[in-house]
Order: sequence, then structure tokens, then C-alpha cells
Amino acid sequence: MSIPLISSLGFTEVSSAGNLNDKAGTSKSKLPIQFFKLTDNISGNLTLNNDSAHKKIILDTNGKTLLNPNGSPLTTNSSTTLELKGSGNVQSTLLTSTATQSSTSHLGTTVFDTSDSSQIVVSDIGTDNTVEKYIDTSGSFS
Repeated sequence: MSIPLISSLGFTEVSSAGNLNDKAGTSKSKLPIQFFKLTDNISGNLTLNNDSAHKKIILDTNGKTLLNPNGSPLTTNSSTTLELKGSGNVQSTLLTSTATQSSTSHLGTTVFDTSDSSQIVVSDIGTDNTVEKYIDTSGSFS
């Protein structure tokens, strides 16, 4: 019989994209300390849902790459801070984004959901409607 060193630690090895809570399993995901360790390079998104039982959350890249060509590689809906460690790369390689505004009389801001909330602003300055395009670089695009 082995005695766990830390009984309140949920340790989960991660080798594919998906929901981290699901990967941990029902009982382990309720422990206060969550430690996720990448065991393979991953293409896609890792998502962590909020759980009031969580007091500390750690994601160790373990020298592996988490890459998402379709948007954010990591989504945390948790109110607990996620600690990221390791020498791996966490990156979105999404290079283009499309936002559609079907109204011909639209004035205001349209947000690109897949591009870290970058915006396109349409303003009316008399009879010459203009489109101002810009990228919000205040966010992180890594």
C-alpha cells in the first residue's frame, strides 16, 4: 500500500487537446491543487472550467508545445490563477480573422472574437463614411 505524498493534489498527464477537468476525472478534479503536465505536443485548445474546490492550478509544459492554429491554445474559465511553468511553447498560429457586419448603416465597433478582441471601428464624419482598421496590441498574442 502506497501513501500519497500530498493527498490534496490532483496530478494529470495531458497528451491531447480538450477539457482539463474531464481529463482529470470527477474525483481528482475536485481536489484543491490541480497539476497538469503535458506529455506530448498538442495541437488545439486546452480548457479549464471553474471549480470552487480549486485553490492552486499549475500547468507544466514539460518542454512540449501547445499550439492552436484556430485560436487560443489555452482557455481558463477558472477564478483561480493558473501558474504556467516549463520550457514549452504555448502559441496561437491563427493568422487571419473574419468579422462580419451585415448592416449597411452600421456605425460603431465590431469585435473579432478569434483575435484577442481586436476591433474594427466604423465612424460617420458627415457624408464620408470611413472605416478605421486597427489591431489592439494591448493583449497577448503568444
